[in-house]
Amino acid sequence: MSHFLGCPVHDNTVPSTEEDSQSGSRPEIEDGKLTAREVVMHAEKINEELGHENKGFLSFSHGFAPRLTPITHFPPEFEAWNKLVDLLPSLLSSRKLRKYCDGMPTLDAKLLPPIFAIRAANVLGFTAHAYWNIGDAPTGRCIPASLENPWKVVNKFHLGRDGPPFLGFFEQIIANFQFENKVPLPSQDTKPCPWADENLASYGSVEYDVHQATISSFYPSLWLTRLKEERIFFGVMTEMHLAAAPVVKLVVEAQEAVLENDQLKLKALLVDLLAMLKHLTFNVFNKIQQQRMARHFNEGAIWCKVVAPVATPITSTTFGPSGTAAPLIHLLDAFFGRIKYEKFIGKEVRGLFHSFPVNWKNFLLAVWRGPSIREYVTNSSDLELHTLFGSCLSQYAGENGFLGRHKLKMVGYLEVAMKLGRAVTLGGFAGLLKDRTWDKIADELKVGQDERFSIPLSGSSRCSVGKVIGGYEDGAVRKNTAQTHHVRVDVSGTGIRYTPGSHVSILYESCPYEVEKTLLAFADGNIEEAKRLGNEYMVKLNSVWKKAIYNREIHHKDIGTDSCGIPTEINLNTFLKWGRLRPATQKMLRLAYSASHSKDIRSILNLHLEEALTFSDVVVLLKREGVNLLGNVPSSKARFSRIQGHLNSGRINPSHASTILEDFGLPQTELNRISIRSSSAISLQRKLNRTVKQTPDLCDIVEPCDFRRYSVASSQLVHPNELHLYIDRVQYEAKSAVAMTSPLLSSAVSMVRRRGAASDYIISKSLPRYVLAIECLSEIAGFKLKEDYTNKGDDVKFYLNEMKMELLKSRAHLIDNEVQAIDQRMKKAQETGDVSFNNIAKIIEEEVKDKPDPRDMSIVFTCEESPRFHLPSLNTPCIMIAGGTGLAPFRSFWQTLAMKGRLPNNDKHLLFVAQRTRETMSFEDEIFAMVKAGILDVEIIFSRDECAPDFSGNELVYNFEHGRKGYIDQLIEKKHMQQHLSYLIRDKGAHLYLCGRGAFAKTAVEALDRVLCNMFGKNQGEIELEKMVAEDRLVLDIFTSLNQPTVTDQWIELSELCQCNDFAEVRPLATNKERQLYIVINKEVYDMKKLFLLHPGGDVMLKLYCGMDATKAWKAVGHDKAPEAVAMLEIFDTKKVLRSLDFALDFDDLDWYKEGWREMTMTLVEMQNALSLAFHNNWDKGEFSSDEINLGEHYTVWRGKAMWRPKRSLLKGQYFIDTHDRLWSMFLPSLLSDPFDELSGNTKLGSDFFIRIEEKLESLVDSENHLICDAVSTIMKEELEKASEIPENKEVPSDLQAYMEEIRKVDEKLLEDIKLCLITGLQIFERNESPILPTFRRTMCDCIMGILEAVETYVNMVASLSKIAFDIEHISEFINRQNLKRGGMTLLHSNRLATVDRDYTDKDEASTKVLGGEVDVDHKVQNIEKCKYADTDDDPKLDN
Repeated sequence: MSHFLGCPVHDNTVPSTEEDSQSGSRPEIEDGKLTAREVVMHAEKINEELGHENKGFLSFSHGFAPRLTPITHFPPEFEAWNKLVDLLPSLLSSRKLRKYCDGMPTLDAKLLPPIFAIRAANVLGFTAHAYWNIGDAPTGRCIPASLENPWKVVNKFHLGRDGPPFLGFFEQIIANFQFENKVPLPSQDTKPCPWADENLASYGSVEYDVHQATISSFYPSLWLTRLKEERIFFGVMTEMHLAAAPVVKLVVEAQEAVLENDQLKLKALLVDLLAMLKHLTFNVFNKIQQQRMARHFNEGAIWCKVVAPVATPITSTTFGPSGTAAPLIHLLDAFFGRIKYEKFIGKEVRGLFHSFPVNWKNFLLAVWRGPSIREYVTNSSDLELHTLFGSCLSQYAGENGFLGRHKLKMVGYLEVAMKLGRAVTLGGFAGLLKDRTWDKIADELKVGQDERFSIPLSGSSRCSVGKVIGGYEDGAVRKNTAQTHHVRVDVSGTGIRYTPGSHVSILYESCPYEVEKTLLAFADGNIEEAKRLGNEYMVKLNSVWKKAIYNREIHHKDIGTDSCGIPTEINLNTFLKWGRLRPATQKMLRLAYSASHSKDIRSILNLHLEEALTFSDVVVLLKREGVNLLGNVPSSKARFSRIQGHLNSGRINPSHASTILEDFGLPQTELNRISIRSSSAISLQRKLNRTVKQTPDLCDIVEPCDFRRYSVASSQLVHPNELHLYIDRVQYEAKSAVAMTSPLLSSAVSMVRRRGAASDYIISKSLPRYVLAIECLSEIAGFKLKEDYTNKGDDVKFYLNEMKMELLKSRAHLIDNEVQAIDQRMKKAQETGDVSFNNIAKIIEEEVKDKPDPRDMSIVFTCEESPRFHLPSLNTPCIMIAGGTGLAPFRSFWQTLAMKGRLPNNDKHLLFVAQRTRETMSFEDEIFAMVKAGILDVEIIFSRDECAPDFSGNELVYNFEHGRKGYIDQLIEKKHMQQHLSYLIRDKGAHLYLCGRGAFAKTAVEALDRVLCNMFGKNQGEIELEKMVAEDRLVLDIFTSLNQPTVTDQWIELSELCQCNDFAEVRPLATNKERQLYIVINKEVYDMKKLFLLHPGGDVMLKLYCGMDATKAWKAVGHDKAPEAVAMLEIFDTKKVLRSLDFALDFDDLDWYKEGWREMTMTLVEMQNALSLAFHNNWDKGEFSSDEINLGEHYTVWRGKAMWRPKRSLLKGQYFIDTHDRLWSMFLPSLLSDPFDELSGNTKLGSDFFIRIEEKLESLVDSENHLICDAVSTIMKEELEKASEIPENKEVPSDLQAYMEEIRKVDEKLLEDIKLCLITGLQIFERNESPILPTFRRTMCDCIMGILEAVETYVNMVASLSKIAFDIEHISEFINRQNLKRGGMTLLHSNRLATVDRDYTDKDEASTKVLGGEVDVDHKVQNIEKCKYADTDDDPKLDN
């Protein structure tokens, strides 16, 4: 309990009310003696006695949901509130809400019957929040008494809440629904509600079936906009608690099963809980969709501007109905035994507990005090119980579970929201664009997930252990071919459950052969030294490694561990076995370069050939430069920490030079070369990083092996105790990247064999050891991958020295007796002279084959259900498209479909198979049986064999006369096949599944696109494709594999990339040029046009990153760890690479380029995207209220020119002003502060240039036009306010709308003009022009000055337009009235940012007067604190 509240036990007595005294019933559970079941029964009893559920919905039949549908209207005495509810959407869109509420009568809520209290709390609280949060802050105003007074009474008198009133999850989410048509009647076994009667039914409160309540059948009983966004977003949270009603009873029975020590009952309950969590994750929560063609599409712009801000707490001391207030989340945390609530959101969860109604608090406390399910499972020896509990926890808090998918979806919505204008979240997160608040929220949500996994659990609760069934299923041995393997895993006794389309993730280990090679590289080829290092050298683990090897708990015993049971250090042998040794990563190479400054490594990084290396190659390259990763040289991080104290002042003092010299061992000349003129410790650290060789920690350069995901190739209905995999063994040959040779002799460089680490690990367990031994021999002997050594082996003399024998031993898992026997027979062979390769291979095979296998055949794995890739309903046809081992999930499909029987009307499922050759085709007998049974129609094509399948006989045969080799697109686009696809897709609503590599998927999707265009017409075909994706009728399961690295010659420069963001098509296009929309992730360039259609998160998020390097954003939400996301990128790969200048410029120029020009360009493109989307979504399209739909059109006149335009509502006018003000008040100050300082602060520009900059700034700041720009937004707001006072008027006046359209044009032109200046500067760096040339300095100065000239032109244009639209006298009068002064609100200094948050401070000051209590506005004035240091370097936090 102390872990949960962190404070004394809450007083659970119920606040005294009249009903309590009349009933004489009060819960006496403050001593904590009642069990969870008794608390629920007591809640049911007291609610029955009171005749309402004001103390909290709680019952076994309805869980946290109400027993009756919520009240929909008030009695006649409170008709004013009914009228308010009806008018609320119209009042919002016409900006008349505040005026209406100010004139509304104040009703006495004490006279309200208690049954209406929850409805009143929702109506009054929701309206009060809308009054306060929609539009400008009501500065100097208070919430009117007509809302405030009854709201206070309802909260305190009826609901028993202390302190200021607040809008709770209780009334705003769970009690806010009513059925659209017929109310689903409860089942006969449901206990009738005792207080249901005809009187309540007349107010809309009747009994209902909680299990049939979905957002398709109900809608909010209190509307703000009457738009689907409101219905979907709030409705999904409501449905979640209605659907999860059985969880309350399940938790109670689970604790009772623990007390009874009934493991069978507990397992059954965990199975039910797992099914419920999957339903909530994949069915209920997935209804919040961002794809435009989805049935439940939720427009992010509308949600962020209208729906989301309403519930923002009025003061910082009150609660909001955020997701952390969901009682279901609190119950699951108690069930799983969460023990950490340390970070921001954890503390919020703990605080929100006290806002719950008393029944919820009592129940949650009883669950916390009850028997611990987690402790019971941990102490149990039943592996199936461990697996079930771990599966439930993963489905709740894992990355693919409820909280993981909630994080992914919510962070996407919040990013769209905050970029398009939302100021603060329900939880109090706020910040500017550069603060990237959504990334901070993602981090906080990830911490929340980690805190839930921090409970003490055995490894078997986190993952399962199966055993690979060795040997060949058909007895055939294929040698030296890129072969596919059918691997079977024994999962009996693990409790694992999987369905068709599920994925299994294997925790692989590095190949023993690769481990041995790396040890030998460390030991310079000395075998004894390699053994000593492997066994004796201990590697201290960092936090990343500790977390990763937790899943290997069953493997580490008798090792020194820390308090959590995790090893603090492991020997080098184990470290390499659990480390990712191949292929090398860019991070590995960059750290290696920082340690050596090797020209070879630099060349590899420049050519992006890191995947051609393994870690042993990196060790060799470092050894050449005299760098030993196992040495005792302190790491750079340790040395930086020693001097950090000297640098915390923010400036580099000359007295620190001796410290730097001492810590880094630099001569004075080297220190001078660093050119320490930077103003921050971080900048110095950056320079030292590039100048000083730094030996990285071994845990930093080698990442731990992670899980590798595969599709399950079996149905558990057919193979209940096995799990099958169908894996392609990835291997290829490449030139050695570490061979020392000249360019003239590069053709003579030896070829080395590379293998996929995970596939090799799994397949090696299923292969006989003698096969592994022969493969190792052929690799050592230098045979090429496709060479048949059986024919050439007699001619090749082969000797096994000690090093080669050691490698062979590790690869084939030979034991000492076998090594000795092989060694003796080899000596005899040498005496007779028969040392051919084939003879040596024969000796090894005879000594190893049919001998006991000493290998550990166990593998650690997890299994998870795919959220989208699963079978549809029974009578829906499936179209399956498989490429290579993409056949795997479809085997599980057809095995399950065969159990269900044939489709009606003689329809059949359709299977397309594309393979390289007949040899790689598998499961032919099963496919033939499915065809004969009438389950499948099958089409097969080979890319290298000219043959066609023939199913007419008694077995599958291939016809070589009529067959043609080809690819999947040719198969799909056959004329008869297009007709068949048209029938299945259009007439039968077939679900289409595609599984294969990225290139295969790209070809197949393009072919499908063409087929749909032929079927529906070009434009409609693309719409149908998008619709199928949105409806989950087109589902892709794409996988990646290790490909042979190639040198690309298709580079793209940053100056070109930043121009590829015109998704709104507002810029003119050059003749014969196609408009490109690019995004960069990990240096790779991707085409976004098709990605818009296929991206599960919709197109808005992608458009925000058009023309940008989105690598950081990609990683921030964990996409780099999501195999399906990484694999999907291959479809859109342009084969182009963003050229890096990291090694093309000297240190000083590189700093200037990256921190100045590159950073400012990316910031500007992000702002340009956000502004374009904001105007498009907030002004051009969409409706923010149902009243906007039929506003019509009117003429707008500007400078004598009339245009026929759609009318815009007053609410849209408000959002337009917000968008413009966001550019002027936030975007430009942010752009022209730190990024511009980096740009213009370089000493190469000359001191005279700084004088010119200052003069330009002063003239701009002190100009009259700048003063007018400061006033423009407020003037427009006043004009809107005047329009809203006109009776029956709902739209923006035509003359004001014309002015707004012109303002929009200059807003967009400003950012485009600044970008053109930045592009010119970028191109100077990309051409690598010498800084000593006079043209370099002149061009750079012109570019930087051009930015200020663009701003000056913009200021003059806005002022000119304003003088045309408004009288000059009116503008002057307004400026005098607002007491605006020249230079007082400057665009070019960061103190301008302080004015942005001034409104929020005013809000809280006013709300303090209204609701009482102290206000904590620290998080809202965070930016004001930063402004103190804006023009100085005194704030040490700024550089961090």
